[in-house]
Amino acid sequence: HKLATLPEILVRRRMHGGRITQEKAHRMKDRRLAIYAAQLRTLGVTFTDIDLEHHLRLRSMRKLKFRPDLVYLDWAEAWLQRLQEANRHAQCYPEPAFSDMLSRFWFKACRYASADIRWTAWRRFWRSPLHKITWQGLRRLGFPYTISLLQERKKL
Repeated sequence: HKLATLPEILVRRRMHGGRITQEKAHRMKDRRLAIYAAQLRTLGVTFTDIDLEHHLRLRSMRKLKFRPDLVYLDWAEAWLQRLQEANRHAQCYPEPAFSDMLSRFWFKACRYASADIRWTAWRRFWRSPLHKITWQGLRRLGFPYTISLLQERKKL
């Protein structure tokens, strides 16, 4: 038999609602939400199912192809600050590592939002107290070029 390369992939996997991967994806999502809920309870944070769904999006924006809008940025900023404050009281996670992680999520949310709402997202980033931690983290990690670009943009 002759072999040939086709210019496009015709079938990658079976595509139907009952396939195993779809089932696994739902189970994995439920498990992640249960883990997040347990962690939030440990911190002493009250939350709703919507908060859990938003938190999942915060952690999986690229995979979910999610682009935050201003409403989501409002939620994310308030949420991340609540988590930071809760950890100050509960002292469950080591600082400054925990705050650094939260600020990276804030940076990520603003970066993904900037695809649609452009500079509005970056203005929100710079106005939030969460940006200071990101800023310090970038310096600590040694990104002088990135920092100089961010400083130039901040002046605009």
